Amino acid sequence: MIILESPEHKRFEDHWSQYANLVYNLSIVLACSVKTGWLLARDTMLEARLNFTPGLGVSPRLWFYQTVVDLWLAPNRHQMLLPKFFRRREKRWESLFPRPVDSGLIFLSDEQEVLLYFLRKLESFQRVAVILRLMEDLPVESIARVMSLGERRVITTIKESVALLGENLASVGVPTPERPDEQEAAVTSVLKGWKPLQAPMALKVNVIELRVSVRWLLQKRLANTYSLRLMVLILLVALALLAAMLGYMWYTGHHLKAWVIQ
Repeated sequence: MIILESPEHKRFEDHWSQYANLVYNLSIVLACSVKTGWLLARDTMLEARLNFTPGLGVSPRLWFYQTVVDLWLAPNRHQMLLPKFFRRREKRWESLFPRPVDSGLIFLSDEQEVLLYFLRKLESFQRVAVILRLMEDLPVESIARVMSLGERRVITTIKESVALLGENLASVGVPTPERPDEQEAAVTSVLKGWKPLQAPMALKVNVIELRVSVRWLLQKRLANTYSLRLMVLILLVALALLAAMLGYMWYTGHHLKAWVIQ
């Protein structure tokens, strides 16, 4: 875990400020949703902040991408190697985040919405492979490392994804050649049409850390308040029981005294 104000924390802040926009855009494209993408990017930042340990020879960009992909594929990773017939319906990734998004969300252009519409037709791991290869220009070796798959499997997944995207694009009149290499070039051109978005202020390190600190202080204060209230309630109940006991003793003693006198 990174300690605040430590050299590691400062190093993480520097890298995050450099790659936050890339992580934000990758998250939206993978999730095909601004809201879910925001949540994915936020959780990536929190996860990276706690465990910022890029290995030897791993660039910060690749490390951030691997964190995004690990979180994105987590609900369905066990299905990646199964034949399509045996795959169950994918779990909704955003179901892992019960809290609503509490920041302003941006609006996408029509072109961006159309691109996300076609990407939704791919399965989650297909989306990862084709986006990292054709949009982010990562080599197959790096994609295999990020997805924890063999290179041959990654290449097959990319080819399947390109073919599916080509069919869907052709169905709406977008010219897509039949030759695999030309089809890949056409799909790449469409994917490269994504206009990068600026990460919102809510994804800045200091903003999230402030919110986490405030929430922690509120929880601590509420916990103390509840403890104090509980102690007061217990004390009042004890006093009530004591008063009832003394009253009963006085009442019984009074009647006993009257009975003895008679």
